[in-house]
Amino acid sequence: MKARICATICCLPLLWSAICGAQTATYSDAAAFSNAANALVDYDLNRRPVAFTFEDFVPVPNESIIFETPAVVVQGIDLRIPFPTYVSSATFEAGGGRSLVASSFTSESLAGPVLRNFDNTRNPLSVLFADPVYALGANFSSDLSPYLSNFTATVTLDTGEEFTFTADANPYSTFFGFISPTPVQEVTFSDGGIGPIGNGFYAHEEQIGDIFTITQVPEPGALALLGLGGLALLWRARRRRRDQAEGR
Repeated sequence: MKARICATICCLPLLWSAICGAQTATYSDAAAFSNAANALVDYDLNRRPVAFTFEDFVPVPNESIIFETPAVVVQGIDLRIPFPTYVSSATFEAGGGRSLVASSFTSESLAGPVLRNFDNTRNPLSVLFADPVYALGANFSSDLSPYLSNFTATVTLDTGEEFTFTADANPYSTFFGFISPTPVQEVTFSDGGIGPIGNGFYAHEEQIGDIFTITQVPEPGALALLGLGGLALLWRARRRRRDQAEGR
């Protein structure tokens, strides 16, 4: 009986993979991705569509905003900039203290404002989600013009999967999307760090815009259960310390 139970438990990941699909599906066509991603929307399962745009970062045409912080936290209203941004919670991070730029210059992007990893000699652009996503599609580019017209883009998921595709440099962009059978908390986008910035140095210049995701929002009931579980553990730990102090 024990062996049968163990075999069943061990097979659960395989059964889940068979049900959900063994691999992450990728898309180069925005319409095909949109149809497939929207099919995942299920409010009973708390899976909801969330779009990220950077229109509110750049209220004036042909203007850019430079963030001197290593990360731009987009969560309702970001008080570090002089106007509110109404997009759902995610952190766009370059690391290493480099700047990120949201720009509406047509020389940067014909698709409208994008978030750019600016002259970063060490780190590509990462997107960390407050709630896990099962699908993500976006326009990917890099500020490599006029040196290069295209580049090899690499998108890496925290599940360990990695995808490469050829993307156009600014002001053009290339759509790429994925649908994952398992939740994804972090996505890293790299242009290879091939942007020439002078004196023999090269940098990451990734640009991303028009992001669409299917997000898994935690159930209020699940959050309450987690809270109760934490209280129970705290009560047990306090009781154990009291018993030890009393020599029981």
